[in-house]
Amino acid sequence: MHMSLRVLITGGNRGLGLEMVRQYLSAGDRVFATTRSPQPAGSELAQLQAAHPGQLTVVTLDVADEAALPGAVAAVRAHTPALDILVNNAGITRRGLTLGHYTGAALMEVLQTNAVAPFLVAQAFVDLLRAGQTPRVINISS
Repeated sequence: MHMSLRVLITGGNRGLGLEMVRQYLSAGDRVFATTRSPQPAGSELAQLQAAHPGQLTVVTLDVADEAALPGAVAAVRAHTPALDILVNNAGITRRGLTLGHYTGAALMEVLQTNAVAPFLVAQAFVDLLRAGQTPRVINISS
């Protein structure tokens, strides 16, 4: 028998993140999916939310914006006292930039989102994770 999990997935609006949202929902888990910007009504994530009322909550969060983390934590805490899994999935790349064409600013933006933000997100949600059952942090990198 599957015990229902409380799962937060960053970058849950497309790609691997969206597929993880689908998989956890199909297993009957409670899912919180973050996106950088609100999703339009017809988006795949919005459709999943409509199909799974009370099971999927979409939280607006740009993981690179450290000041936005307390608001995202409050949004999740309004629905659950604990998290069992945090999947740090959100990431960026700068298409078209190749070795020899990066600027320091572009590289710092990529590093902030892909390397620093996962640590800061985990740190922000640590109290909810500590309250979870055998909590786990899963970091995905490309």
